[in-house]
Amino acid sequence: MKLKSHSSILGMALTLLAAVSVFAFFELLFPYTLRHKEQTMFLLLNDTWIDLHYRDLGLQKCIAVAGDWLMQLFYYPYIGALIVSVVLTTIGIVLYHAARRLHAPKWIAGLLSALAMAWESCRICGEDYPLGSTLQLLLWTVALWSIARMLQSWRNTEAAPLTNKRMQIAALIAVLLSSLTFSGFTLLPKAKWWSSPRHDIEKLYAIDSNAYYGDWQKVEELSYPMLDYPIAQYYHNLAKAYQGRLADGLMNQPIRGTSRLFMPVDKDGNHVQFTAANEAWWAIGEMTTAEHATILGMIFAPRHTGSRNMRRLAQIAMRRGDKDGSMKYLRLLAQNPVHSSWAKKQMQKELQEMTLPDTLSLSGEHSATLRNLLNHNPKNLIALDYLLCYDLLSHNLQGFTDDVMRYGCPKGHRLYEEAMLVVMQVNPDMREQLKPMVAESTYRDFVRFNQTFEQSKGNGKMMYSQFHNTYWYYLQFHVISDI
Repeated sequence: MKLKSHSSILGMALTLLAAVSVFAFFELLFPYTLRHKEQTMFLLLNDTWIDLHYRDLGLQKCIAVAGDWLMQLFYYPYIGALIVSVVLTTIGIVLYHAARRLHAPKWIAGLLSALAMAWESCRICGEDYPLGSTLQLLLWTVALWSIARMLQSWRNTEAAPLTNKRMQIAALIAVLLSSLTFSGFTLLPKAKWWSSPRHDIEKLYAIDSNAYYGDWQKVEELSYPMLDYPIAQYYHNLAKAYQGRLADGLMNQPIRGTSRLFMPVDKDGNHVQFTAANEAWWAIGEMTTAEHATILGMIFAPRHTGSRNMRRLAQIAMRRGDKDGSMKYLRLLAQNPVHSSWAKKQMQKELQEMTLPDTLSLSGEHSATLRNLLNHNPKNLIALDYLLCYDLLSHNLQGFTDDVMRYGCPKGHRLYEEAMLVVMQVNPDMREQLKPMVAESTYRDFVRFNQTFEQSKGNGKMMYSQFHNTYWYYLQFHVISDI
């Protein structure tokens, strides 16, 4: 009895350890992988929505819907990891008992269960892997357990009276057939058989998700160590723009011209890129391009929906003063258990007509779009920072000069001061207007840069260590074709 009691305690301890390990894996190492899944799907529990978005039949459709319903809850911290932990631990327990009924030793049964849980944890890390497939795997393990129990019953003729035994076998066969026939054999093969958890992707999801939550200080902190990634550099610049510091440290980044100020919205993009692209246009107030990118993000998303993009479309319509358009999305969101409170709050807000005319920003016309925004709202400081930085990164000093004189220039930013010194050197007539805006220390460094340039005969490698983070170095040595 004591041995059996100790064995039960050990089994419970190992089960608890497995559950905690899965929870810690997702909540501590890959929490944003789960939250990204919620952002790219949307579910309404009505027949029209389900028939439109779920093409499977019978029980398989029910499993897919149940998985997506649970995935909605990934929006909340800890809940996603808890759900995955419970489901995977249940799979491990059922698989363990199935193996034991097939007379496998305890250590083999335990190892098999652990491997199955680890394998499914890796698959869940896949971007478009649905939780419905995990529930399907649970159903298969239950079917395996049923088979094992049937085999055990057939072998043990003294386990129960014959009538009870036949009823038991008939019930188990019915469970097995319903599980495998009505749920179908297709859900598991349709899903990827293997996905590798990637910390770099998780970090990018963390940056992207915190932008969605509006925590721009955290976005800046998370993106700084990953500036070699285009989307991280894009979000880093956007986070600084929200804090009025876009120009600060811009020359310290691995610059690739203007491509890190705006994400391209073209045929070569993907849903993550399009969703990220709308954030900058939303920030500067260009609603048409923001809407265009958002819709593309939904079209190319794994489920062709997404709660995050649906919320953004509602916000865009509200900012435009389009009540009918905003209510179209808000009514859908109000039926969702996760986003209903947010949607109902937005419904209570009074909308104001937007006076800015809609304009679609085409590739290469970003500066014209930014000027249009500033013409209608000169207090749009984010658009002003983006315009001036766009001018400088594209080597457009004449445009920079014109924009400074027309819209003004934020004070205290070294990048703008460095550009003004170059303008004054090229066009001495601008000295009177620009010199008061330049700090004395910046002027001294500019003199030293010119002296070093002459002494080194324009050798960029020799000047790199001292001046690589200045606009003067960027203007002199950056290849224009890279812009």
